[in-house]
Amino acid sequence: MAKVTLSDIIDAMNFQGPESTSYINTKTGEVVTLSDEEMNSAEDNESIENFPDWQRKNIEIAKQIIRDNNSNYLELPDDFDIDEYRMMEKFTLSLQDDTISEKLYLTIKGSSAFRRFRAAIDQYE
Repeated sequence: MAKVTLSDIIDAMNFQGPESTSYINTKTGEVVTLSDEEMNSAEDNESIENFPDWQRKNIEIAKQIIRDNNSNYLELPDDFDIDEYRMMEKFTLSLQDDTISEKLYLTIKGSSAFRRFRAAIDQYE
């Protein structure tokens, strides 16, 4: 897989909305966000002449994703795929120091779990 910067991934994930999806080209490392309209146009094999210049490149990429059956593109997760609470829980349970693991685990129970977790992480470095 080609190198891609974490900031490119974060930017794409922050930019995508409910009607778009972001992908990483595994050969080039390019990160692209495609709208549902662009993906639908590619699936329907619509002529790109019907679209403004700025959308044509994305529709061509969408066609490539469909043609390659995602083999060269990796779909990035969206907000619904990411479960921050479960990530905190898995992290706390993975720690080798049982005392810190138990203390962190207790901080994520109940309301204000994220705030307490951040404070505990700062406390235990």
